[in-house]
Amino acid sequence: MIDFVKSFLIQTPILIWLCVLSFGITVECLGTNSENMHSFESYWLKFKYMLLYLVIIFLFLEPLSEIKDKIYVLINTKSILHQSVEKTNNIFTTCKDVLLLIIVSDFFSYWWHRSLHSYEWLWDMHAVHHSDDAMNVLTGVRAHWTAFMFELFSTVLPASVILGPNRDEIYALTGFITSLSLLSHSNVKLSLGKYSSLIVGPQFHRIHHSLIQHHHNKNYAAIFPIWDIIFGTYYQPQKDEYPPTGVLGLNLNSIWTISLYPIYQWYHKIRIFLMEISRILRKENGKRIIWRTIFSYTPRTTFQTTLRKFFKRRLAA
Repeated sequence: MIDFVKSFLIQTPILIWLCVLSFGITVECLGTNSENMHSFESYWLKFKYMLLYLVIIFLFLEPLSEIKDKIYVLINTKSILHQSVEKTNNIFTTCKDVLLLIIVSDFFSYWWHRSLHSYEWLWDMHAVHHSDDAMNVLTGVRAHWTAFMFELFSTVLPASVILGPNRDEIYALTGFITSLSLLSHSNVKLSLGKYSSLIVGPQFHRIHHSLIQHHHNKNYAAIFPIWDIIFGTYYQPQKDEYPPTGVLGLNLNSIWTISLYPIYQWYHKIRIFLMEISRILRKENGKRIIWRTIFSYTPRTTFQTTLRKFFKRRLAA
C-alpha cells in the first residue's frame, strides 16, 4: 500500500495540482464572481472526483504509455526536436524548442477540443466537464477519465513525435498545460481586455462554458487564442461579461453520475444501433432476430434514420 501511494504521488500530477488549486481557491474566496459559486459542497464534490480520476489514470498510465511509445516507433525513429538539440545544445535553442513544443501541442489541443464539441460520441465525454453550473478552479479537473485516454493520442502523441518519447519535457509540458487550464476555469472577475486575444484567461474560457446561445462553440484554445482567431471561433469578451455556465437539462451532482454518464450514453447509442440493424434485417429478409428479446425499441432518431437508409442501400446492392 505504501509503495502504491509513493508511486501515485510520483507518477501523477497531484502535488502540482494541489499547489495550483490551493492558489486558485484562495483567490476565488477573496473575490468571486458569485456568492454561491465557492460553496464547500461544490469544491468537495470536484475534489473527490479528482482523486478518483487520478487513481484511474494511474492504473492505466503504464499500458497506455507503452502503446504510445510503440506507435511512436512506427511513426518515426528520431524526433524532429531531438535532431535539432543534437546539432546545437544551448539555452537559446532549448527555449526555442520548448516554445515550439508548446505552440504545436496547443494547436493539436485546439482541434481535439473542437472535435469534442463536434461529434456526439465525444461530446458524451466532454459534457461531464461542461455540466458544471458552479464553475471554479476545480472545474478544470472535472473531466471524464476516458477523455484522458483519447487525449493522450490526439495531443501528447503528436508532441512526442516532435520532442521524443519518454522525455521529462513531455510530462512537464502536460503539467504546465493542465495547471494553466485549472486557472483558466477560475471563478474570478478578471478581464484581460484587448490582451484576451494573446493568452487564455478566466473570462475568455468562461465564455466557452456559457449557457448563452451565441457563446456556444467559441473560444476552444487552451493557451493561445490565435487558433480561435485563425479558424473563426474567437469571441472577444466584453468588459463585464461573465455569463452563467453549465449544460441545459444536465445535472451531474455525484461522483457516480459524473463517472458513469458517458458509459450510459454510449450503451444507449449502441443499443439503438443494434436495434436498427435488427429491424432492417427483419423487414428486408423476414428473418427472426434474437436481439428482439434482449433490447427494447426506442423512438426513432435522426441517427436511426440515417442508419436505416445506409443499410437499405447496402442490402439493395
